[in-house]
Amino acid sequence: MKITVLADNRASNKSNELQTEHGLSFYIEHNNQKVLCDMGATSMFADNAELLGIDLNNCDFAFISHGHNDHCGGLGYFLENIKGKDVYIHSAVPKEEYISTRHETRRNLSCNNKLFNDYKERFRFLDTTTRIAEGCFAVQCNEITAPMPYGNCFLLKNSGEKEENDTFGHELSLAFVTDKGLVIVSPCSHCGALNIIHECKKATGCDKVHAYIGGLHFVEGENCMTEATLFAEAVKAQYPDTLFITGHCTCDTAKGFLEKAGNGITTFSTGDIIEF
Repeated sequence: MKITVLADNRASNKSNELQTEHGLSFYIEHNNQKVLCDMGATSMFADNAELLGIDLNNCDFAFISHGHNDHCGGLGYFLENIKGKDVYIHSAVPKEEYISTRHETRRNLSCNNKLFNDYKERFRFLDTTTRIAEGCFAVQCNEITAPMPYGNCFLLKNSGEKEENDTFGHELSLAFVTDKGLVIVSPCSHCGALNIIHECKKATGCDKVHAYIGGLHFVEGENCMTEATLFAEAVKAQYPDTLFITGHCTCDTAKGFLEKAGNGITTFSTGDIIEF
């Protein structure tokens, strides 16, 4: 299995030509399938793919993890330029508006909903956990027993009736069944990494988790160290043999702490290649 980071907030040391942005995109190769997971905030993911020698026309399908525009901002470019490839996404995304109140100015985080009408034949809408390819599951997190990230409190949704806190029913993760166990790709983990792992194990029937790759949505602030510490303790107790590789929406303070916590947690950045 091979995962190439096409877009992230930071660049690796592999090439000074690669661009960065507040967005995330992975190119995943598994079981002779090639999956484009998320498309960053702009078309930058495609520019980086070209520099990394990846032809996006060879992907079998695309997947969008949730309705925030730092993950679906490049969707228009993909639909216009990469022909005939399905896009899997939760059915709630075209029906909802997503808003951030974390900064002084409210920001609309929604996808470009016009695309869902203009390219309606390209979308495969999911509203529950679904096997989408051999050994590949799109997983919805329905059971919340561990904490969700504190940063969610700044995120709202509006489905046309009222504005309310986003509970992230529109978030999906990818779970791949491999010879080494589950490899979970959860770009932002708004539902909480521990909850997502539980759902992925339940969905696949595979209890061993080899790796978890994605942001943890630990944001800078007074709660950051508490969240990171509790997560590190939970990982040590529950998943001591699992590889955790994080980036994007995991803030620098949390990343620095987790890398030093002694649980084998590492980070990814633009241009990195992760192989199992």
